[in-house]
Amino acid sequence: MPIRLATGTGRENLTAQRLKGEQSIVYRIYAPGPNSRDDYLLKCLKSDTEKGMLRPALRSWIEARAFAFAVLVETPERKERLKRLISRTGPYEVRIHVEVTPGLSTIASALRRREEEKNNVNQQQ
Repeated sequence: MPIRLATGTGRENLTAQRLKGEQSIVYRIYAPGPNSRDDYLLKCLKSDTEKGMLRPALRSWIEARAFAFAVLVETPERKERLKRLISRTGPYEVRIHVEVTPGLSTIASALRRREEEKNNVNQQQ
């Protein structure tokens, strides 16, 4: 059964599917561009945390650790830098995960490379 949480104005909804025996987490995704400023991202994370804590429904999700932020960056270096900055500017009531993912300019080649690796594994079996 889906869990629905209205996020504010408009028709936005965050949905998490309950997994049998596991806690579900709803992520708010941030995907800063490779040239975006880290200080602006940190300002947004702080502001969005404060706004979330003011809303009773979202606050209960935050306190139950069922809501978190996911920051998707393109390089391992930026991931480490952001993790250091977040730990320095925290604590944050909302958990923040920083992960490396392909960006818009590299996603096609990353998907091709992934498919090739999958085919190589299948051929070896």
